[in-house]
Amino acid sequence: MPSILIVDDEEDVRWSLKQILKAPDNSFLEAASGRTAIQILARTVPDVVLLDLRMPEMEGLETLEKLLELEPWMPVIVITGVDSVKSAVQALKKGAVDYLVKPPDHDELRAAVNRAIDAVRLKREALGYRDTITYIFGRTAPMQQLQRTIEQVAARDVRVLIQGESGTGKQMVAEQLYQLSPRRDKPFVTIDCGVLPDNLIESELFGYEKGAFTGAAGRKIGKLELAKAGTLFLDEIGNMNHMLQSKLLRVLETGQFERVGGTTSMVADFRLIMATNSNLLDMMGKGDFRSDLFYRINVFTIEIPPLREHAEDIPDLVEFFKELFNKKHGKNVQTVSAECLHILKNYYWHGNIRQLRNVMERGILLASETLEPIHLPEEIARLTAIPLGKKKSTEVNLQTLEERALREALELHQGNKTRAAAELGISLRTLYYWLKRYEMQPPESEKTAEPLPE
Repeated sequence: MPSILIVDDEEDVRWSLKQILKAPDNSFLEAASGRTAIQILARTVPDVVLLDLRMPEMEGLETLEKLLELEPWMPVIVITGVDSVKSAVQALKKGAVDYLVKPPDHDELRAAVNRAIDAVRLKREALGYRDTITYIFGRTAPMQQLQRTIEQVAARDVRVLIQGESGTGKQMVAEQLYQLSPRRDKPFVTIDCGVLPDNLIESELFGYEKGAFTGAAGRKIGKLELAKAGTLFLDEIGNMNHMLQSKLLRVLETGQFERVGGTTSMVADFRLIMATNSNLLDMMGKGDFRSDLFYRINVFTIEIPPLREHAEDIPDLVEFFKELFNKKHGKNVQTVSAECLHILKNYYWHGNIRQLRNVMERGILLASETLEPIHLPEEIARLTAIPLGKKKSTEVNLQTLEERALREALELHQGNKTRAAAELGISLRTLYYWLKRYEMQPPESEKTAEPLPE
């Protein structure tokens, strides 16, 4: 149940924010001052904080600093009547994850709270994993080359396109590029184009003026403005529609932009890093992605290999996740059995490192002293039935495993393609591609299933 701490000296504002965010799963804490908020943190840590900037006794920026000293990973969203780019940038530099102007749009506030909780969870994981080289940068040649590439391009102020399957660590590579860049002391601003509807992407990116559209009760400062002199990370850029692609192209060509509903041009001063799990070249061929934008952004491309292409790193990853989740959950799993490690090394890992992480957390929760195959999800232990001790040259090739995984996932879910795709950690479109590739038909029970995507 997400808990939300609202820090504002005006009682009616606190009440209003609670009404906007009211939901069965949400609980609320209130503080009329920064000092009260700090006292609350001594008793409990909320999932997200909504913080006003203008308060008596202790100003919002000072409160922000003290809150994050106590809980560095706690997401804080600044919500204030102070309509100032300077204030917004200061808040972001001090650790706020977002900045909204009063009165906030209801949908944007709800989206900001959800994003804050998700983004900080990912950031916690990313920064925690960065303590070891084995999370992203393994010991194998492909991952060592990835590390060298990041180090080479990070110091160059060029646009970077990060490509890789879901779960390979694209956001972490983006953060690594930022941390090693000359702009590392400036804001790092992100937008996930894969989770926001198009109208929210536009307002998040460009901001808007009061009255620009129905519900625009005040000015909103966009991420292009907040990223001034810093880095803008656009995740899943392949999800942008043509209108937004065109607007982004104009920004990159002219170096200027305006808020939605505004007439004042502002300078676009930021380094652009983008990521996608889509094949932009294929999308260009289908007319889904503008070729002129592609050639504008594709200055330097970083390809992250899927886990199956550096499977030799899996033992190190398994050991790392074992220690991580032992500590997180107060467990004392000492070893991973040879049979269990064999299964983990030979599984296809459609969801890459993210999927391996989730499987390891589940296993550590279930195991006592030794992680065994019985502690793995049934579909993983069952789909990778390669006899222990066989040489790699005689093992079933990846395509055979892929076909077997597809057949058994469809059987497991009685032909339901949506559930089978979720089981395998692939998209529905990819599942249809596999069906065609292996000339397979789903069981009869699936005759009324989802239509083939266009």
